[in-house]
Amino acid sequence: MRVLGPTRGGGASAGVLIHGMGNAGKSSLAARIANRMRGHQTVVLVDQYGPDAVMYELERALPAERRAPFLDTWRVTVDRSADALKDALESLLTGAFSGKDGTQPILLVIDDLEQRLKQPQPGETATPFKSAGDMVVFSSIIAAFRDARSTRSRLLITSRYTFSLTDRRGKDLAACLTTVPLPPMDDVERDKQMRAAAGIAGRDRDPPSKDRSALEARIREAASGNPGLQEILTRSLLAGDPAAAARAVAAVERYLETGHVPQDAAAAAEFFQRVSLEVFRGVMTPAETAQLRAATLFGLPVPLPVLVAAGAAAGVGNPDAALARLKGLGLLDRYQFAADKPECACNPLARPLVPALSEAEATMLAAASVEPLAAAWTEEDGTLPWTVHGLEAARLALLGDAPASIINAAVIAGGFYLLRVRYDAMGALDLVKSALVALEKQKSSPDSHLLVLGIQCAGQLGDTELLDRLLKQGLTNPPDDLSARASLLSEGAKRRIQAGDPALAETMLREAGAISKLSATCVGAP
Repeated sequence: MRVLGPTRGGGASAGVLIHGMGNAGKSSLAARIANRMRGHQTVVLVDQYGPDAVMYELERALPAERRAPFLDTWRVTVDRSADALKDALESLLTGAFSGKDGTQPILLVIDDLEQRLKQPQPGETATPFKSAGDMVVFSSIIAAFRDARSTRSRLLITSRYTFSLTDRRGKDLAACLTTVPLPPMDDVERDKQMRAAAGIAGRDRDPPSKDRSALEARIREAASGNPGLQEILTRSLLAGDPAAAARAVAAVERYLETGHVPQDAAAAAEFFQRVSLEVFRGVMTPAETAQLRAATLFGLPVPLPVLVAAGAAAGVGNPDAALARLKGLGLLDRYQFAADKPECACNPLARPLVPALSEAEATMLAAASVEPLAAAWTEEDGTLPWTVHGLEAARLALLGDAPASIINAAVIAGGFYLLRVRYDAMGALDLVKSALVALEKQKSSPDSHLLVLGIQCAGQLGDTELLDRLLKQGLTNPPDDLSARASLLSEGAKRRIQAGDPALAETMLREAGAISKLSATCVGAP
């Protein structure tokens, strides 16, 4: 992370806040960061956060010969006024912990900060601290790092919630931190964690069985990318008790389906007691609940303007404020795929906290959000990507009866992704059929590339009747794209050969070749 690098320029943040849902792996990430920062001495504050505890940990981190002078200078002052803790720490950050003149900088890690925060309440924009004493300590620490700009020492905080905190002059200290969101693990990370756990338990060399593989797959799916939950669900399996593991997984699966928090399966109940997900039902305002429900429409992280559009359609008066609070509570996961384009998704374990969308609600929200979604995901060449993003755009375009241009572009992208990447011709053809029905209702013509997609799918599946119908439609329609026209002619030539008409096939192939050359010439022209 650049903010923890060796230099800090003007306006640099005071430190890093690792933020995410409970058991998401925040402490583990902090430990990995500390291990990599070998030039820093790690100082950890956990459980005890009072001025005395902070002074004690700072003293321990000092070289022996510097401890007495530090205590002589600051102990009485800090005892008299905790506000002096800021000055004491700043003196170390610019002196003994500056990383200059042979001194060693520190990495100050404050773990599980949410222990010092109040229980979140409805209507808050951020979660406040439990006491005035806590506010003094943490404002002193953050302000010291903020003001000691020349130091090589760094601050790292982990917290389940974002928080509100100001300095002596009323300036927002929480805003001085760079927030690093910790979203759920992806499929590769889930598998990696499971394999690592098996190795630690000495079970990685066990002969794989069909039942065990199936149970592991259920565990990865049910845990929803939460490292802590996956570890708990895997524990019984690695201990040689697959029946207990199956009961725990089933309990989590019931929660994901119904929203009922597990009580009977000990392993599953352990996680929900730690994370207290059900508490959020009483914490969210009606607007935040509506915004979270709107976010459940999407199967992938989407840009914030898309969530704003969905929230507005759901009746949320201030979607930006609702989204900010949901992110702060860890119910919306943040993804930073590109520096200037943050995206968010409802945490999979938070989805059951709100009622599922009805079909009518989903249709209405899709109609409101698909245009900003397509605009955000459209690439420089004007097309949507042949990825899961194109597939999600296709789903929403069809669900929300989007304009014909979006239906064409989205189904082309999603359909070719299914056909060329997933090798799912049936799924791709189903998309094409749905698009043709939707376009017909709008009295709009299908894009030639959409027809090519349908023809290729029908050809793979042996549906010659549909293939001939789409081919006829494509060759009859006025050409809307040179490359698509060439593809239609090529597909038509294949069909003519199958029908025993090689002469017409040759004519069509010559025409396709001429169009391809013309297309290449047009592309290369200045």
